[in-house]
Amino acid sequence: EFIADEEGFFDTAESKLAWLDYRLIRAMRIILDVKRMQAETTYSDLKDTWDQRMPERLKHRFDRELNRLAKSNHQHLSYVLGHQAILRTKTKLRLELGDRFDERAFHDAILRLNHQYPNVLYETTKIAMESPELRLDLDPVSDR
Repeated sequence: EFIADEEGFFDTAESKLAWLDYRLIRAMRIILDVKRMQAETTYSDLKDTWDQRMPERLKHRFDRELNRLAKSNHQHLSYVLGHQAILRTKTKLRLELGDRFDERAFHDAILRLNHQYPNVLYETTKIAMESPELRLDLDPVSDR
């Protein structure tokens, strides 16, 4: 999206607003998805959250977006968590490898996982959970 913006795809005020609206809707999907997982959350709670954050021109989309979330099986939240995990992996590899870090090799390795990244993450997490010698390091600086 940012490259498309740099290339001039969002040069008009109308197209820029549409792009920003779409980004806002995507962000709200994540917020609503997390709130949906809370057992005591009601339709009214979700609608209030939407209405508080959305401009008037987008409020009519609430039911459509909520329906989309109900059918997506938390896809929006999974997308964000996966994205964050990949960025953390990339950052850690950059720090460890320094000048030897190769952007193309990193992307090639991710693509060679052939959409198996969630499975790799699952298996790694499972091993860590079953290994009592692996302890969680709560120092947030060490993960950078």
